Amino acid sequence: SLRPPGKGLRFNWKTPFTLSRHNSQIIYCAGNFVFRSLNRGENLKRISPAIGRTDKGTATALSESPRNADVLWCGTDDGALWITRNGGKDWKNIAEKVGLLKLFHVASIEASRFGEGRAYVAFDGHRSNNDAPHIYVTEDFGETWKALNGNLPAGSTRCLREDVANVNLLYCGTEFGVFASVDRGGHWTRLNNNLPTVAVHEIAVHPTAGEIVAGTHGRSAWILDITPLRQYTAEVAAAKAHLFQPSEGVQWAGA
Repeated sequence: SLRPPGKGLRFNWKTPFTLSRHNSQIIYCAGNFVFRSLNRGENLKRISPAIGRTDKGTATALSESPRNADVLWCGTDDGALWITRNGGKDWKNIAEKVGLLKLFHVASIEASRFGEGRAYVAFDGHRSNNDAPHIYVTEDFGETWKALNGNLPAGSTRCLREDVANVNLLYCGTEFGVFASVDRGGHWTRLNNNLPTVAVHEIAVHPTAGEIVAGTHGRSAWILDITPLRQYTAEVAAAKAHLFQPSEGVQWAGA
């Protein structure tokens, strides 16, 4: 188990942790500090200053860049948003650069697979009496930001994830369901089908199976085949008909 040493530590009820994509021995977790273990959770060490904007703030989101092991992002429940570009030696709070009217709870951070300086952040404002969607992207390590709220309806944004194969495909979990964008946040479509109206707090993109898994608040986990979404382009939308390439499957012979 992860047991950071020391007194005066605080952890959120949804304490974030992540396994390094670059070294299978390394684990990160965060409370009121960011911690790193070089040995699969043993001997956790602080690698950040106190990260809360207030004396009660704790981490709620953590993401390591898939492209650069030295780039790590962390966000807190009281609106702080941090980045280090040298493996934790130096940290910078970039929350004020986003341009939000208030400093909202950082619900998720997604460091991009396709651009080293790119990251997507979803903010949740419902505890600040604000139920509007708040999702943003940066291309330059947090110096400038662009809102991706587009046509998303009212409803707190709980998470935003990037597809592992299609650079333009994004998934957003909100208070009322799952939305997808095939143009990197320009427009959003609700993936409702048979999914009930429910808060979606996490979306996992399977690395090989062509599926996403939505974790809901009280209505179980739901799996969706997103193979057609990955192949959807402007040319496909304009065509009279199109055949999508299905994912490969395995048929198991019965005993």
